[in-house]
Amino acid sequence: MIRTVRPTDLVPLLRFAARPTARDILRSEGDRDQLSIGQVVQQALTYRPGRECWVDLTDGRPVGLITARVRAGTDTWEIDRCIVDEPHGGEASCVRLIGHVVGAAIDEGAMKLFARLPSASPWVAPLRNAGFSTYSAETEYLFSDPADVPALHLPGLRARRPVDHHALFQLYCSAVP
Repeated sequence: MIRTVRPTDLVPLLRFAARPTARDILRSEGDRDQLSIGQVVQQALTYRPGRECWVDLTDGRPVGLITARVRAGTDTWEIDRCIVDEPHGGEASCVRLIGHVVGAAIDEGAMKLFARLPSASPWVAPLRNAGFSTYSAETEYLFSDPADVPALHLPGLRARRPVDHHALFQLYCSAVP
């Protein structure tokens, strides 16, 4: 049974997030801090406009949790978390949850629904079965130690001021689709 998360789900969700077999399929394998209990509770139980959260229950026990949010405008949604308990029907729960999100997005008038995951993920097949296709490929760069970078001071440039934020925002809006 899939339904929205309720405050009474707090204890079962905490147990679910603490399981070593619970895994966020949208994160890479090395991302072990992906299921911090605080993040799961915050995303699941906090009301925020433009964010939806559903839980998949089997015998009153959570076997999956999915959160989606509205992106730029109301016609584009993004699945930002899909946590499933792999040995307890992980793929079936994933497909059910994604199908539910697709239905909810359609009901709200969304035209596009995105989900980011590593290209080598075993969860690509369930997403394809749910109707998703590859939209684009992204490369993620990770800077290992920002403390070792010396501050760069160029002659003729001043430090950024709060007044600059609007101009930077306009530049961002004109450069990013």
